[in-house]
Amino acid sequence: MITRFAYRLEIPVRFPEGLHPGAGSQGNRIVVARDGQNRPILRGTAIAGVLRTAYGETENSAPDKWFGEKLDERNESGTSSRLIVEDAVFDTIRELPETTHNAHNRHTGAVYKSALFSEERIPANAETKLRLSVTADCESEVEEVEAFLQTLADLCNSGLFFGGAIARGMGRAEIAAEGIRWKKYDLKDAAQTAAWLDDGYALRRGDDSATSTWETFGRVGTLPLKDELTITLTLKPARGQDFLVAEGGDMTPLRRLDASGRACWVLPGSTLRGLLRAWITRLAAREGVEISDSAAKAASEGPLPYDKIAWGGEERDDWKENPNLVSDPILRLFGSFYARSRIHISDGLVPVETATVQYRKHVALDAISGGAIESLLFDNDVLIGGEFKVQITVQNPEEREVVWLIKALKALDLGLIRVGSSKASGRFEIAGLEARGNFAEKINVLKKVEG
Repeated sequence: MITRFAYRLEIPVRFPEGLHPGAGSQGNRIVVARDGQNRPILRGTAIAGVLRTAYGETENSAPDKWFGEKLDERNESGTSSRLIVEDAVFDTIRELPETTHNAHNRHTGAVYKSALFSEERIPANAETKLRLSVTADCESEVEEVEAFLQTLADLCNSGLFFGGAIARGMGRAEIAAEGIRWKKYDLKDAAQTAAWLDDGYALRRGDDSATSTWETFGRVGTLPLKDELTITLTLKPARGQDFLVAEGGDMTPLRRLDASGRACWVLPGSTLRGLLRAWITRLAAREGVEISDSAAKAASEGPLPYDKIAWGGEERDDWKENPNLVSDPILRLFGSFYARSRIHISDGLVPVETATVQYRKHVALDAISGGAIESLLFDNDVLIGGEFKVQITVQNPEEREVVWLIKALKALDLGLIRVGSSKASGRFEIAGLEARGNFAEKINVLKKVEG
């Protein structure tokens, strides 16, 4: 059948916390994907995978029709994808920031041997364009194709996650200010067929002027993903309190440049993730739930090695086939080798001028004599002020998970959970809270606890 109509859709997206489209590792350094001109890119296959998953969670969807059927031993024919997704290029970015991470033993708090690694990331507020194209074979398919594109636009407007390492607080996408553009081509008309080919050639060579005549896709709404809870928190150090989240050994607050070159203080989502995970693990253990890295199990069997914790203590083929059978609720929420995490906690960033840095000097004291230990004078910097906006997203939340999360947020606001390290106090309070989606009513009635 001869194709009758063709569509192109351009979705400009911004990544408020940056992202990591991985491309393997070089030793203990994890790098991002780049094209032949050394430009960082987000692969079209990765974009298509995210869109397919999100589209498949909407009502009455048929992802195989648009994204193709997979080829495996049960389906030897398969079908190709009708939706074509191009690589998204970050053409204004060349030098990428790197972050340093380490894996910790959850029982002892000590780092694992040879677990230190660095990771390239595309900086916060980086922007790119997702370019999609799809065809309609006849007039009767036009309405269906346009409804499909509408759904994809709404899903992107709802906030999707791209790239790897999203557990470290990055990957969240939102539609950029200029909005979505699109164009419909009638391929039975010679001039429009020529425009279809010319636009494709211009976009492939990097000429964005081809989209200047496209129409604005002005019907974008917010289409919540199935069973998703989104919480937007505003966290700030409590009055008279300070905090320090450092990277490396210099004991200075973590600071990064965003895509525009603006310096920002960072409250890492990975830091909050570890604190909330530890507190929720404690709550689950107090309720008598058996978890793979509980203190009781560690006392009876010895601390589990890192890989055994991620396997829930044992490798089971039935759990590999169906991760929903995993009994440990912490692994079900925060992820394991069986299935990815269902909770995402974004980085919080504020411009450096909104917080004050104070210099502190310390000396280590002998626990017996109370005197200073010779040669153990040290100093550090701490942050005072700044309001960090953090987004927590939970996919397919269970009621008990939401209850545990509420209790953890209360503990954070009370100061039972302290953020950061060194001699800083680490006391935060919740200055703002808003939730939407599944179980949002339980979050929105959460009252600020006065400490």
